[in-house]
Amino acid sequence: MLNGEINPKFVIDSLTKFNCMKKLFYFAFAAMLCCGLTACEKDDDNGGIDIKNLYGQWTTVKAVWTEYGESGVETFDPGEYIMCFNEDGTGYEQFVEDAWTYGFNYTVSGDKLRARYEDDPELFIVTIKLLDSEQFVFCEEGTDEDGYYKYESYLVRYE
Repeated sequence: MLNGEINPKFVIDSLTKFNCMKKLFYFAFAAMLCCGLTACEKDDDNGGIDIKNLYGQWTTVKAVWTEYGESGVETFDPGEYIMCFNEDGTGYEQFVEDAWTYGFNYTVSGDKLRARYEDDPELFIVTIKLLDSEQFVFCEEGTDEDGYYKYESYLVRYE
């Protein structure tokens, strides 16, 4: 990042690799909705999250990040960055501008969404902050060898 600007490669790497998701999946999968847990129906197995609300396509509208003493906000046009969750536990991320798509397998338990991307052994875990029929917010927060980081992704339904 130079002069306070977000490097697009940084954003893309973060979104596609939960590993780098520490930089964008939480910004988009890497800043998609940080409020309280909300759901239409309670589901005891998922801590009040109605998993049915997750199914379908979502588009990232905003990603908020704090990383190693720096922070920023990235906004996206509707349809620019898409995530899809299928009922069978599969899904994909797609960044239209750079023409890439990555498939993943996922599970949800409580407020945790766990995803493993194709050809990537790392398991990425995010916390679902808000999930209802129209909006989805998740975040990743932690400390690694470089320091503290937090990525929040804000998505809205995209059909």
